[in-house]
Amino acid sequence: MIVVWTLDKHGKNTNEPPDSVDIEGLAATATEGAIRTLISSHGWMKEHADGDKLLAAVKEVVSHADAGHIVQDNLVISGELTGFGSRAVSNDGKLLVYVLDNHQSRHSTATTLGPKIVVWDIERGEKRLMLEGHTDRIMWVNFSPDGKIVASVCWDKMVKLWDTSTGRLIHDIGPTGGQNWTGVFSPDSKYIAFTRGSPSTVVYVHSVLDGSRICEFKVSTSWMRSLAWSHEGHHLAAGGQSGVVYVWNPLRGEQEQKWQLKGSERHGGIFLETGSVQWLDSQGMMLAYNGSEGGVNVYDMLKNQKWRSDPKKSDLINLAKIASGYASLHYLRKANQLISVDMDQTVRFWPVN
Repeated sequence: MIVVWTLDKHGKNTNEPPDSVDIEGLAATATEGAIRTLISSHGWMKEHADGDKLLAAVKEVVSHADAGHIVQDNLVISGELTGFGSRAVSNDGKLLVYVLDNHQSRHSTATTLGPKIVVWDIERGEKRLMLEGHTDRIMWVNFSPDGKIVASVCWDKMVKLWDTSTGRLIHDIGPTGGQNWTGVFSPDSKYIAFTRGSPSTVVYVHSVLDGSRICEFKVSTSWMRSLAWSHEGHHLAAGGQSGVVYVWNPLRGEQEQKWQLKGSERHGGIFLETGSVQWLDSQGMMLAYNGSEGGVNVYDMLKNQKWRSDPKKSDLINLAKIASGYASLHYLRKANQLISVDMDQTVRFWPVN
């Protein structure tokens, strides 16, 4: 389920009820009433009524009901958004892209003809396009910066580029020989980069104009699930399994940097991955990245300096126990803050000096 929120200039939901529900108070009142009834009418002893556990359960039910009430006044669409750096809304804010029936091929049935990509017209509130052709789970979907193309990266070994005006399939790139994970457009919309995983990991760069391959980078890790193209177009960063980070010149086909997260000692070697890579400046000199072990790294390529910030020690210990998941990183340019969504389901804010 996808919920579309209409926000005012202050970021507040325009459909939110004027009087918010006091979830804490309502849950406490209901819990106290339930315990009194259990004691007076059913012979319970007060110590047998686990008040804290009952309060937590009631609070969860009330929270769920309140969230459903708020959502009912917003646009709700059946479907799902893709991950690994996907952006669901076009740069001009007019189009939304999502997928339907997004199943792995082994989970498909005779009635499932493969996943479908839907381009939704936000202003009109209706479907503009239904794009079909993939036969396995779609991992990444995104609009080109100029809004003229929507691209899809799929486990069926194919990458497809579609015209957002007509729905025409412009390029069908592949088969790549393995599961494709993520992609990114160049800032001028002239190129697209995408990654292939098993049996060996490769990052490809192709021309959007004619679909031809510009270059490829072979890497020694199991997968690369994060890509970022610098704003001036000269650097392509990638993060992947085992905590590796690469930086290439995507048009000259040259590797410029390679780093390794040093989280293996406290992370126990269970699972270490670079979750996201983000360029912070317009010159492509300042790169931020985070890993599944927690913490944020910022590297200044011009000064050859790196800064690292970690969560508190107790959070690091808890993160080290999580064996799977995905961490992401987002940059708020106006606020000059990084936001990490970590594997312990915690959102953390990091100021950038």
